[in-house]
Amino acid sequence: MCINCVEAAFPERGKTCLDGGSYLLNFKGCFECGKREMVQVVEKKYKSDSEDKETVKYSHQCFCGHYIAGHKYKFEVTPNFEQEYEMNCLLCGVGENTVEAFQPKQCDNL
Repeated sequence: MCINCVEAAFPERGKTCLDGGSYLLNFKGCFECGKREMVQVVEKKYKSDSEDKETVKYSHQCFCGHYIAGHKYKFEVTPNFEQEYEMNCLLCGVGENTVEAFQPKQCDNL
């Protein structure tokens, strides 16, 4: 990770949790080439332990090839049907959110 490329390291983002993209307001510019342009999302990997858990990992990289930050996003449905989201990234920040999800009901007509 490159602390020199960001305005603030791991900014607090509240309930914001990104599973893609970049938080460009926190991008100061590339420490290697000096440009302040869009950054690439590279090496995006999805991991799903079950239908209730998903992890997305990718890297933020300048077009010159300079590595800026690693991004981790996690989604999980809890046993009581809450959806939990987490994000951790030097560039995009730290955020988490819990949302009450739709609870399936049993049909009495079976």
